[in-house]
Amino acid sequence: MKNIYAWLIENGKDGADIRYVCFKEGASYWTADPYNAIWLSRRKDAESLAEENEDAWRIVEHCFQLK
Repeated sequence: MKNIYAWLIENGKDGADIRYVCFKEGASYWTADPYNAIWLSRRKDAESLAEENEDAWRIVEHCFQLK
């Protein structure tokens, strides 16, 4: 297994309420699946993207285990 770290833009309180920003056909939407979210390698890129989205509550670094 390989660990990959990425910054995700979140919305929601915690647990099952958390949603992550993603894009499809040029529009943003929220998903409950962090594997479908936009993964950003730099926090400043996540901050920049989050500034444009009034529903973005926080930016959190996540660790994903990939085969």
